[in-house]
Amino acid sequence: MTATQLKTKDGRLVGTLKGGVLSKTVKGSQHKFRKIGVNGSWGIDYEVLMHQLPARCSVRITDTESGTMYMAPIERWKEYGEILHFKEGEVDHYTQIFLPLEYFDKVKTHGL
Repeated sequence: MTATQLKTKDGRLVGTLKGGVLSKTVKGSQHKFRKIGVNGSWGIDYEVLMHQLPARCSVRITDTESGTMYMAPIERWKEYGEILHFKEGEVDHYTQIFLPLEYFDKVKTHGL
């Protein structure tokens, strides 16, 4: 099975698609968005989620700091996600969709 790297329109890596799962590894202290959801949320590029992922695909986000893997099908992102556009100075982070942590299935991968 071939892995495909999915990127934003300016070439920034969003994640790797393999076998119907888009995988992304992050540091929670830097990437968790705390303004959405009771315990925060994870975000992903809107264009990638809506236009580059196959039907019935899932998104897996692994937090290297907590050792937790978060998994949610794209249908859940579309139903419960919140869409925002971010720009910091000259850096455009484009439109992203954020899914609160309570909508993910979670697995502790280390530190048990």
